[in-house]
Amino acid sequence: MDNSTTTRLDEIIFTLSAFSKGNFSVRNIVTEDDEPLNTVISGLNMLGEELESYKLEIDNQRVLLENILSSIDEVIYVREVNSENINKSPYTFISERSLEIIGLRKEELHQEPDKWVKIVHPDDQLMIADMYKTFASGQEIVVTYRIYHSIKKQYRWIEDRISPKLNSAGTVLNTYGSARD
Repeated sequence: MDNSTTTRLDEIIFTLSAFSKGNFSVRNIVTEDDEPLNTVISGLNMLGEELESYKLEIDNQRVLLENILSSIDEVIYVREVNSENINKSPYTFISERSLEIIGLRKEELHQEPDKWVKIVHPDDQLMIADMYKTFASGQEIVVTYRIYHSIKKQYRWIEDRISPKLNSAGTVLNTYGSARD
């Protein structure tokens, strides 16, 4: 293998590595010679342009969706279900209204997923435990309970609608929810 072939292969490997990390802006120079690796590099350049375009479109759609969700007067959330400890199930999305509606910033819930349960009124804790059993069986539920809103310094009634999403084996993988005051 000559030095130019090794260099071209290194460029291809670098490009594929960059693509695997979500960096689709990497381009390589296509030379004039008939080297077969030029075809591969040319194809990677075109693929990078397409992937970069798709990524931009997805980013724009994400921003639009976040703007729409932040205009809704509810906390919209998605959680991955941790079957070992349901209270610790991580949030993969929380709308901006969390601070206003439940008194917790979305960053707090990302760091400590069980923080929401910790602010539930003690008299409603058993109902929350039953709620987890119900959606773990795959049923959609609507439950009303009290939370302590730390900003308003009082208990507030919350209506929480939870919709579990199951895999093909019937196991709950995610929950989609909306909570309103």
